[in-house]
Amino acid sequence: MSEYTNRGTKAENFIVNLIDFLRASVKFITIPVTSEEDANLFFEALNARGKELAVSDLVKNRLYFEIGEPHISRAQKLWEQMESNLVKSSDPTSIPEYVRHYWIAKKADLKNISVREKQLYGYVSAHVKGNKTLSLQLLEDLSNSSHDYASISDYSLWPDDSEYDTNFARTLNELKLFRVSQCDPLLLNAIQNFKYPREIAKAFRIVANFSFRYFIIGNQSPGNLERESGKIALGIRDGNITTSDDIADAFLAINPDKNFRSDFTLASVPRSRARIARYILAKIENHISPNKEKTVNPDDKTVTLEHILPQNFGKTWSSYFSKGYEPADYVDRIGNLTLLTQKINSDAADKSFLDKQQVAFKTSDLVLNSELMKISKWGEVEIESRQDHLAKIALEIWKLK
Repeated sequence: MSEYTNRGTKAENFIVNLIDFLRASVKFITIPVTSEEDANLFFEALNARGKELAVSDLVKNRLYFEIGEPHISRAQKLWEQMESNLVKSSDPTSIPEYVRHYWIAKKADLKNISVREKQLYGYVSAHVKGNKTLSLQLLEDLSNSSHDYASISDYSLWPDDSEYDTNFARTLNELKLFRVSQCDPLLLNAIQNFKYPREIAKAFRIVANFSFRYFIIGNQSPGNLERESGKIALGIRDGNITTSDDIADAFLAINPDKNFRSDFTLASVPRSRARIARYILAKIENHISPNKEKTVNPDDKTVTLEHILPQNFGKTWSSYFSKGYEPADYVDRIGNLTLLTQKINSDAADKSFLDKQQVAFKTSDLVLNSELMKISKWGEVEIESRQDHLAKIALEIWKLK
């Protein structure tokens, strides 16, 4: 094609050659169909063989087909409202992800609690096939539920209620920080089935804490998390789980306190997840600080992450470690991390442990750092001991019940 465009834009140089190219290389195929259903099925089959549409487009097409006249205009308005609720929130949501999470929350049974995106269209088609009323009801609920789903990640959508305070806003921010959407079906059902704002807010806190314990610290797979969350979502829908404490009990059966403490004691946070590390340390500092009026904000640009054993350690640091213990294995351990203001962190750099005590820890007003002044060296024993101590505190902060 570029060969012809290079010949210029005059009719004799371009148009004639373009027509010749189209005649020789482009084929138009007409496939007659005898009914709207045939057209619909052909559309789906053709799409599967070419560039795939989003599963939500296929679902929409199916629902429109089943609903048909005279309700098609209403169906279109409902779908448009759903898209508007999801896309115009402060944290836009993927339409296919919403439809999939909606199905897990509202329709999936225990055998098929983990619904993959490629399976979703088949489930929806089987559910609505030949039933105009059921198709319209499904679309109405998809539209109505989209506002609640969008509110999971958008604090501005919540009503003015004392239970949805700044602490609740922090909970929503933590869920976004963890990048955990696998519990969204559970949260959607909690919003729509729990009677009192206090129970809803508490359910969100429990889900955030569990997500941290199971996914961030426990390093479990997202698939496992979605499967367990889906089971609880089903319990809420069926009326077997009616309070936030019921959710906590279900999560504790999956991740008991002893498991979380054990996981935390050994956990590392790679440098690529520095924001998570700052979050963990800020939560611990704010919990143990006697001054509750002064809190550490992990997103404050003046607060930086400090590796006590530096990333570029030398012979002096290696001498603190027993034979058979590799210092590099301890650099990213939570017990080796702390918070410093940016200037102090820069001054500390790669200094020895004793120098860091004088330059950084001694001048810091954080409880986390004052405790480091009581130690004379920094090897595997000290890192493990500190991390075990932090694990005990973590149990108090990220509790489920």
